[in-house]
Amino acid sequence: MKKGKFIVIDGLDGVGKGVLESELIGFYEDSGRRVFDSISWCKAHPGERPDVSLLNGYDAVLTAEPTYSGLGLDIRRTLIANKNKGKYLSGTLLRSYGLDREIQMKGLVVPAVERGFDDIQSRSLITSLCYQTLNAEDEGRDPVKVRQEILDNPGNVYQLKHAPDLMIIPTIGNIDELIRRLGVRDKKDDAIFEKKEFLERAKGQYESGWVREILEGVGCSVAYLDAGISIESSRRQVRELYNGWISTGKILDRYSKIPGS
Repeated sequence: MKKGKFIVIDGLDGVGKGVLESELIGFYEDSGRRVFDSISWCKAHPGERPDVSLLNGYDAVLTAEPTYSGLGLDIRRTLIANKNKGKYLSGTLLRSYGLDREIQMKGLVVPAVERGFDDIQSRSLITSLCYQTLNAEDEGRDPVKVRQEILDNPGNVYQLKHAPDLMIIPTIGNIDELIRRLGVRDKKDDAIFEKKEFLERAKGQYESGWVREILEGVGCSVAYLDAGISIESSRRQVRELYNGWISTGKILDRYSKIPGS
């Protein structure tokens, strides 16, 4: 059986991952393929975890990190809430993200891809590397050592072993525009990662050479989109990028480097 594709959209909070995700889903649906929304399923089935048995009749699956069940909900509601800032150290976050990631990868993502389903996912190990490294810096820890600790976590090792085929990183030049978007969007989780100073530092992490090196080292194609133009432009870019990658197996030149670099 031909394997499916594992496609991840990762980047700063508010940068437009949801727009790109919905556009890819629309692309599938326009061609008559059905996408199983594991996020909506989790919200409708609290306390349960989706698995590959639910994909009969579908062609692809939508996933997210953290998940919307079990430990993933604890991360979203408790560990990264501003009201608990400083209460949980970077090591706790690292282990929690890694375990939640491992459970979803082993229970849904990898079995789905191996059976020929495509997986479209929001966030991945890259966010842990970018965000938790900064958290560690704030605690006075060596970011290089913490980064290695993240890479050595069993759940993260497993994701790298089954790495995404394509990583899409939307970027934006103006952090103030990002803050404006966060202020008006419906998602209100008051996460510690949505503050301007943190986002400014995290932007440099996502656009760093070491992130690209890790991804390409495990065979993942890396693409960058300019998410600061307009929603319509973001939609056009991701369709163009996806079509080019599917047809040639390569990233179009205009998406192979960070916009403005």
